[in-house]
Amino acid sequence: MPSKMNLEELEELKKPLPIPEGLVKYCLDKLSCVKAGYGWKDEKGWFYRCTECGEVTRSDRRLINGQCVKCSSCGAELDFHKTDKVRYYDSGCGTIDFIENYKGKLLLRRFKYEKVIYSTRDQFLFQIYESGRIIEGNTYQLTGSGFRYKEAVNHIAVKSGKFKVCKRINLTSTEIYEPEKGYNQRILDSLGLKYCCYDLFYLKSERLIIDYVNLYRDRPKIELLVKGGYHYIAMSARQLNMKGKNFEQIFGIPSYWDPYVKRGSISINDVRFIKKHKIKTYEQLMSAKDIRCRGVDKYVDPSVLMAERFLNYYSDSTKFLYADYLRWCKKLGYPMDDYRVLCPKNLKVAHDKMQKEYQKLESDIKQKEFDKVVKNLEKYNYEGDEYIIRPARSQLELIQESEKLHHCVRTYADRMAMGDTAIFFLRDKKNPETPLYTIEFKGKCVTQFRGDHNCSPDDTAKEFVKLWVKKVVKNPKGYQV
Repeated sequence: MPSKMNLEELEELKKPLPIPEGLVKYCLDKLSCVKAGYGWKDEKGWFYRCTECGEVTRSDRRLINGQCVKCSSCGAELDFHKTDKVRYYDSGCGTIDFIENYKGKLLLRRFKYEKVIYSTRDQFLFQIYESGRIIEGNTYQLTGSGFRYKEAVNHIAVKSGKFKVCKRINLTSTEIYEPEKGYNQRILDSLGLKYCCYDLFYLKSERLIIDYVNLYRDRPKIELLVKGGYHYIAMSARQLNMKGKNFEQIFGIPSYWDPYVKRGSISINDVRFIKKHKIKTYEQLMSAKDIRCRGVDKYVDPSVLMAERFLNYYSDSTKFLYADYLRWCKKLGYPMDDYRVLCPKNLKVAHDKMQKEYQKLESDIKQKEFDKVVKNLEKYNYEGDEYIIRPARSQLELIQESEKLHHCVRTYADRMAMGDTAIFFLRDKKNPETPLYTIEFKGKCVTQFRGDHNCSPDDTAKEFVKLWVKKVVKNPKGYQV
């Protein structure tokens, strides 16, 4: 039965419905097993700590200062004082689903329950409320605070909340409450769903019973999938050939994959992938998925990407080494459909060799970009009586400058190659090859001017740079360092 939106049906569902019989007691029993916070017991009580052995004792009645109490552990008698009372807080919560026949349709009601215990106030609070209602065949649902059923004196008080209509969201199944044994199956029987096999499906799946029933109305043969043990893929029945008579006809893949489908090791997307690329083994499938995850498919020619030889080699290789190796091969222009390139005998040796080739290529490319930038900077060369100023002409010069003057100018190579900044050297005219001061020049302005260990330059050097900026750069305001 196709799903649709029926707002009138949802508006009618907003009215209060009786709380399922025995649900409150069932939730309280579940909470009695929950320990949280700093609590020792899941019930009302006053607690005090023994000054002799340090153990905690619970009292059912309220204690007053000076009252004689006895330790339940060591038997010591002591006088109770208010300061002896242990501060105790405990809480617990949970979610539970309940199904019923609502005017010939399956209705799922989701309840949330919680409790809080405060020893300092001697309070025990419990509440249960509906957080949502979902009805069979509707693409929308009710959600919100719903109706709160609070425990009062020997009865349940109903407090109205508000439900709002919203589009169905993907919910997983929680525990389904049965007031008595066989109740859920009787509800399904009353709706003509006697043979839907949800009890078997529920054991292995977290999907909501509503989702299963909606699909069963449209594809009754999912019952056969569940009975055959294909619980994990039963909800994908619309993408399978349910007219088939065996595994290969239904799924369109060889029977080799039968146990993997039953174990839930492969999804419907994997089934489609196996069919498209004719994957033969589970190991090859895992390799193919890892290839996509690591982006290796960007480097290898599509004609060999899913070939058995390549997948087997990939599954046996060191993944991070192989991914880097293939990336460098692609950058260097090697044929990415040649198995002599794709499957080297010694991956480690091939990886190291390709790394050196790539570093050399990268260095050459960067130097070409560097040369273009330097060519435009040569016009700022300047020579005085004592100093000269010229641009850095290679990455190697930046490294040497960095080593001699103990600063980080070597890290500016990429930015200079891209033209984001420029590095100039101020040298002594008598020793033009010896590093003295380094200048960062950006937007016709001096942004940094440093010497050994990032020290400030002397006054003579400062005056020379100011003169350079004024005469050569022709920007009188270009030196503000």
